[in-house]
Amino acid sequence: MKCFTILCALAAAMLLSGCVSDPWMKDVSVRLPATSFDNQDEQIRIGYLARYLADADARARIESRVLETEYVRQWDAVDHSTFTSMSADLAVGQFGSAAGDALGASVLVLGMLSGDGSLKYISQAFMPDEFDGKPLRTSEEVRGALMTMMDRRLQSVAGALNAKLACFYGCESSSRIYRMVLGGQVLASRYPYLPEQFLVAVNIGEVEAVTSTDPISALVGFPVKWKTQQGNSASVRMFDKPALLTRGALEIARDSNGFVSPVGWRSMDHTTIGTQIIATLYASPHLIWGAQRGLPNRIFYNGHAYGFISNGRPEFVNKRLSVPLLPVTGPALDTKR
Repeated sequence: MKCFTILCALAAAMLLSGCVSDPWMKDVSVRLPATSFDNQDEQIRIGYLARYLADADARARIESRVLETEYVRQWDAVDHSTFTSMSADLAVGQFGSAAGDALGASVLVLGMLSGDGSLKYISQAFMPDEFDGKPLRTSEEVRGALMTMMDRRLQSVAGALNAKLACFYGCESSSRIYRMVLGGQVLASRYPYLPEQFLVAVNIGEVEAVTSTDPISALVGFPVKWKTQQGNSASVRMFDKPALLTRGALEIARDSNGFVSPVGWRSMDHTTIGTQIIATLYASPHLIWGAQRGLPNRIFYNGHAYGFISNGRPEFVNKRLSVPLLPVTGPALDTKR
């Protein structure tokens, strides 16, 4: 028995040693530099945009407090009808309760809520009434514009990394997979973990027209005509290699929303290079991405990185993170504000 115990301890030590020596494991265990963040208006604004990372109770309180922010009050000076309509809905209990219930129902389509009512990943897109000088009149036109935007942003990221990017699955759809092939020793000196290539899954969900009761225009700073649904509806995920021991043909999974991803592949969203790519892709007023993953949990929006540890308060977003963006070049990446 004593010999067996020693062997078990030795095996455990070897497993732990293997994990520690794994470059991927080392990289995803690194804590991002963070500073405290206590601007309550900004906390509620970002918290509202990423509210499905919060637990259900905190989310309800965020939805009821968003009207109190300076962002909404300043927007009211331009569009008084929006504030009046939102206030009326709040007064009769619709904005924070019935509307919140409706949002909760829609998010179930785009992600599985955890036990506290939150999502592990969120993403969303916000669009004006035109793109590239052309009007956006239907939800399908909006989804097409968003895929064009995402493709441009990915191409710019690939250029900044001196990488080759090619779509190989679903390339005419709103759920597609790209392959990015990296090269050069210069990159290896910049990142603790660097795969030779990885897959990028881009999934854009259903689009809906924005109503007069929606505070989103005030919070993002431009007139929003369209947005993807609540939850995880403008998603980019990265995968670097099969996590399973088998090395068969690449298998693509498609969930009930039509979203695609490689089966059994390891996520690299929270590696150093993955974090930098996500931060750069979502450095836009039109796109937000967040995750209850990494150290700390993170949110990327409009060129800024935010962090949080727990998700049970309206001001749950309480950190600013230091994540340098890639030096992207090329044509304008965003729609007109």
